[in-house]
Amino acid sequence: MKKLLLMMALTLPVVVSAQEEGFPNELSTAQMYAMGATMECLPQRNGVRFIVSDGDTVWSKWNNREFYYALCERMKADNTVKEVCGVPFGCSYKDAESALLKIFGVPAYASRNNILYKDVRWAGRNFDTLLLNFQDKGDDSRLWRADLLVRTGNAKETMIVKRQIQNEYRNKYPLLHIVNDNLSAGGLSPVNGRAKSPEEGVTMNELGFGFEIRVPEDDPCSIQVRYGPYNYQ
Repeated sequence: MKKLLLMMALTLPVVVSAQEEGFPNELSTAQMYAMGATMECLPQRNGVRFIVSDGDTVWSKWNNREFYYALCERMKADNTVKEVCGVPFGCSYKDAESALLKIFGVPAYASRNNILYKDVRWAGRNFDTLLLNFQDKGDDSRLWRADLLVRTGNAKETMIVKRQIQNEYRNKYPLLHIVNDNLSAGGLSPVNGRAKSPEEGVTMNELGFGFEIRVPEDDPCSIQVRYGPYNYQ
């Protein structure tokens, strides 16, 4: 919570200043957090943060208009989820099937809207299952959700592995928000999230986060990494 407050304290003055000048203000909750996380990672000189964009240095203190645009672009570029296990989200079933055959071989199960693999290794980690789900749009089904699952021997090992996975994802995405011991969320959805407050009880996906790392309530000896669903309709 303290880190999130710091993120917001870093970002809000820039966002508010930009909004007063007529800039867009409909950011999702995840985008607001991502702005803070991205801001925190920026270099600074004499206490002033800056972004190098297209060869130009944009300063947070003197160029709020330009800085807001540059920060938004950097935030989206660094945090937006684009693929899972080498397969782009939003791609067709046929394209995903072809890519997966090259990477993992023949799946354990496949249907019109699902492809399941067991015992896969990706990015240096073993996963017990990889399940890809496709948004049914007739002949134009798109990859809109993926679930990776790791099984452990006991609840203590689960927490250790969850922290390891969190660190691995934090190295890839600046935004990683630890909600509680059993749930973390990070990255940005490739489609727009809702600009809503977490207190409304909506899901992390609806708030615009790209993925969740969770310990399921009914299975304390597993960790699930869930991407989406991302609504491409």
